[in-house]
Amino acid sequence: MEPRFAATTRPFPYPDMSGPPTQHQRLPIDRASRPLARRAFSILELMVTMSIVAVLLSLLLPSLRYVRFAANGAICATNLRQIGIGWRQYVDDHRAMPFRSEADWKYGGAAFVGAQRRPVLAADRPINDYILADADGSATGDRVVGLFRSPLDRGYRWTEASGRPVGESLFVEPTVYERFGTSYRANPLLLDKRRIQPFATPGPMAEHEIVTMPSMLLLVAVPQWQIAVDGEQRVHASWHPEPNTGNVLFLDGAVRHVHFGQDLGKTYDYLPKPTQGPPPIIGTPMLP
Repeated sequence: MEPRFAATTRPFPYPDMSGPPTQHQRLPIDRASRPLARRAFSILELMVTMSIVAVLLSLLLPSLRYVRFAANGAICATNLRQIGIGWRQYVDDHRAMPFRSEADWKYGGAAFVGAQRRPVLAADRPINDYILADADGSATGDRVVGLFRSPLDRGYRWTEASGRPVGESLFVEPTVYERFGTSYRANPLLLDKRRIQPFATPGPMAEHEIVTMPSMLLLVAVPQWQIAVDGEQRVHASWHPEPNTGNVLFLDGAVRHVHFGQDLGKTYDYLPKPTQGPPPIIGTPMLP
């Protein structure tokens, strides 16, 4: 009886491995056992990649810098609005501006206590009584004391016209806040009427004596305003990307960003009433 499946003499489909392997038979084995080679970047490709990255960074960094300044400027404006609320409450109670020695710096703000100079609201500064304390009744918290510190504060700096090292701080303290307890300088012409009327009785200007519109009258601002209106060339306190600009708290409680040179007499003024002769010099601290 013949087998159901007849044997075939067709060769096995794989190569005969009984003898020594030929070169043709070794190729598949060698390729399978050898790791795939990876092509490295050429110097030209690296240089092109680095150039593209550099161009993107040059386009992106100014935008990031502007965003950072815009955010800090918004915090600065919020601080001034809160100070304006306290100032308005003081004027409503006294019908006059605060009056004390160096009132343009010591209207409100921090005092530094202890070896670590911990900031607290100074008890002898009149506006501080109208600044809300923390929820626990403490007036030492960073949130409250921080109202008087601008995140843009870089202090007073010497300019080339001073003959001193350009950019060096005018004071030992690197910021205006650390020097005076506040980053914002008040308008001294409102705080002592003798600055406008030399023979007047010592005291602050009463509310009814102010002639300039409250929406134009500078109350408190970053200290660059004084440098601009005095025409001082030896120092600067311009903390914004655009020189000679900054946030201003006006007598009506509004806060706006102004150019202290170009906008003077147009959108803001620092004189509470018209004066005879040249306007009074405000004066820069530590300078004659």
